[in-house]
Amino acid sequence: MTDELIELTYSVKQALKDHPLVKKLDEIEDKMENDVEVQHLSFVYQVAQDRFNDFLKLYATQSSEVVTAQKALYEAKKQLDEHPLVREYYAAFRPVNDLYDEIQKKIFSPFGGSKSCGGY
Repeated sequence: MTDELIELTYSVKQALKDHPLVKKLDEIEDKMENDVEVQHLSFVYQVAQDRFNDFLKLYATQSSEVVTAQKALYEAKKQLDEHPLVREYYAAFRPVNDLYDEIQKKIFSPFGGSKSCGGY
């Protein structure tokens, strides 16, 4: 039984890997990861996140430093999200996520509706 389950698991994994929606998402992700502009925008966003988090530790939430860092974080995220490759990635991600949700429902629905572990 265990060997059969392992085989079935690998079959599902391969089927998902070969699914056209997943392949498209992987291709877009590769483009995004190799795009210099996306890399730069991602770096700027990460720096803005770090700065905002650091300022939250040092200053009051409503301080001008935190508010300024929050605005910079928002702008950095907005710039990243508006890049055409990132938008394309998000658009391709939604159907893949829906596919995964559907698989999860079909596999786990016989075990009850709760997503928590150990609930009796």
